[in-house]
Amino acid sequence: MDATKILIVDDSAVVRKSLIKLLEEAGAEVTAAEDGEQGLEIALSQSFDLIITDVEMPKLGGYALCLKLKNNQATRSIPVIILSTQDSDEAIERGFQSGATAYISKSEAMS
Repeated sequence: MDATKILIVDDSAVVRKSLIKLLEEAGAEVTAAEDGEQGLEIALSQSFDLIITDVEMPKLGGYALCLKLKNNQATRSIPVIILSTQDSDEAIERGFQSGATAYISKSEAMS
């Protein structure tokens, strides 16, 4: 069975490294991008089973990235999880409106 292919999009090197370590230990094949623009480029050039993205990033934020992924035939079926420090009801609602499959607060995920 092939490893699950996951794309992590987060401008924090610490978060990227932590997620890569955790997911690779679980057997996933992980690719990382440091901003939404780079993440979109990678997502369009490779095949992924899951995309995990932050919200606040340079060049292209997580909500916009999610919308672009969901509006593209090649990537619309890939589940997207937003992992963010923003945990207000409005931020979570906006995440789901942009097409996210799930929205997880970084404080919950890292505890």
